Amino acid sequence: MRPCAFALSSYGCKKTRAVRSICTGIPQGTTSLEKDMSCNKYLLTLVLAALGGVTAFAQGVPSAEKELEQKALAMLNEMIEDARSFRAPENRVRILLISADLLWRYDEKRARALLTEVMNIVSEHVRHSGEAEPVSGNPAPGLLQMRSEIAQLLAARDPQFAHDFLLATRPSPELRGYGYSAEYETSIEATLAQAIGKKDPGRALHMAEEMLAAGKPPQLVSGILYTLVEKDLSAAQKLAASLTARLLAEGRLSQESAHFALSLAAMAPVSDEDVARASQEKSKSLLSRAEARGLIDKAIRTAQLEFAAAKSQNDPNARSNAVNLLGILKSMMPMIEKSSPSSVAALKRSLADVEQLMDPQQRMWEDLNVLAGKGSVDMLLEAAPKVSVQMRNAYYQRAAQVARDQGNVERARQIINDSIPNEWERRQALMQIEQYLLQKSISEGRFDEARRLLTRFSKEERVNAITQMANMAQSGNKELAAQLLEEAWTLVAGAVESRRQLNSQFQVAQAFVSVKPERSFEIIEATIDKYNELFGATCLVEGFEERGSFREQEMILYNGNSATSYLYQYSACLAELARVDLERVRSVVARFSRNEARASILLVILPRLLREPDGPGDRFGGVHAGFHRYQPVRVK
Repeated sequence: MRPCAFALSSYGCKKTRAVRSICTGIPQGTTSLEKDMSCNKYLLTLVLAALGGVTAFAQGVPSAEKELEQKALAMLNEMIEDARSFRAPENRVRILLISADLLWRYDEKRARALLTEVMNIVSEHVRHSGEAEPVSGNPAPGLLQMRSEIAQLLAARDPQFAHDFLLATRPSPELRGYGYSAEYETSIEATLAQAIGKKDPGRALHMAEEMLAAGKPPQLVSGILYTLVEKDLSAAQKLAASLTARLLAEGRLSQESAHFALSLAAMAPVSDEDVARASQEKSKSLLSRAEARGLIDKAIRTAQLEFAAAKSQNDPNARSNAVNLLGILKSMMPMIEKSSPSSVAALKRSLADVEQLMDPQQRMWEDLNVLAGKGSVDMLLEAAPKVSVQMRNAYYQRAAQVARDQGNVERARQIINDSIPNEWERRQALMQIEQYLLQKSISEGRFDEARRLLTRFSKEERVNAITQMANMAQSGNKELAAQLLEEAWTLVAGAVESRRQLNSQFQVAQAFVSVKPERSFEIIEATIDKYNELFGATCLVEGFEERGSFREQEMILYNGNSATSYLYQYSACLAELARVDLERVRSVVARFSRNEARASILLVILPRLLREPDGPGDRFGGVHAGFHRYQPVRVK
């Protein structure tokens, strides 16, 4: 019962002892009627106070969220101002782009201004670059790689803006040395059309048909088709018809076109029942069964031609392509038997002949997989002495795995000890059994048993296992989870002396976030000085060597080197802790000595706090994604 309802019902039925004691404070000489009226006024005050408390409580959560949002916006504004202090254009672009995306729903005018600034930076360094040959000091390669990501994000906000961006930043001919080509440009435009299709299906259809009319390969517009299926079935049907006609008109499909033809055929109704059901539900198919039959037959013919070429030329690439395409057809056999029964016999003959093209080593592994699939340890042990020496250990190890999976762990150990002569391989195989038993114990919640098994593992492996147990325990027993994490911490506590130790400390800190945030803060803060030293050393070495991840002594954000791999782990923890104590997170970030480190962390934290649900940052995650998303061109 709500507090106000409880107060009213208590008074309406009978004054409680507590109410009578409250009313005893009424001055003496007051009449009974006056006493009742005074009590009523006092109770009304209590009710209003209770209502006010409920309202304040109800408003408290949104108020806290609003306060967090305002603090995050203030940090975003500071990051925007700091962006212009970066020397590397790629860094300024990335920071301003993410900032504009986050700012869009709060201040669209300012967000557009930032995006215009991004477009101008990219255009300046890509469109008007005078470098004829790639050099490590030129930002154009990295900006070229970012154009597709930028265009996708812009398309989700403003398709026309995205189109203008591509036109304004189209590279000059001098940049062909960076791997840029007309095909690459077309692929970006296709990706843009796919993004546009989410808002304007008609325009996306027009763009796709223009590409097909220009002779672009059908599979290039596959993404547009899949988007139209979700947004506008009629537009999707028109594009599917154009694609089918184009594929059927070609004399011989390429490998890529054949694969796409099969994926397109899979969208047609397979059986008469499917057709009847679609008619009953008044739903329309993307293409007819006759069209699907034509596409399947075309793909089979391509596979047969590839197969014949592989046999006559003894070309390993052609052989691999033929086997791959026939493997896809084999997986679609149930559908092909219904959609194109006249093609089944020819396809089965080709599949039977694939054995002639299979690499001998591949065939041996295929034989092993088939035998292991029967689940007989004895059959594997009987076959092992009959195969080549190189394959023999694989048979014994697979026999041990089958025995282990069937619950006979002792037999698995015996097989390994008796049959694998190489000491190192034997130890590795036995350790795999121990790892299996450990993971099984943890997954089944048998933590005491898992602890007994831990003595056979390294410190880092024990930390990993204990944090797994803590993560499982925290939903029902946070106290136990905290105890487990403290146990894990004792194994890797102290000043950081190695990469493995630091990674384990991060793992414990991450697990503490939802159990005991204060401990997570403490662990993270204790590592920052060491990280600053490591970052400084990385700057010195990579900047001196000009490896591409640094330019003018500034790290290129999201480049995937060792420095950013650690930053990813910091960001993962701090992004979660930001909702617990953003001010403390802010002070932690300020302790990183390098501007690039601070920006990298904020580029993960702020999108978590400010991005709207189902916003472009969620649908097109390139610019918001982890540190390994963007890999700059490294010039040798």
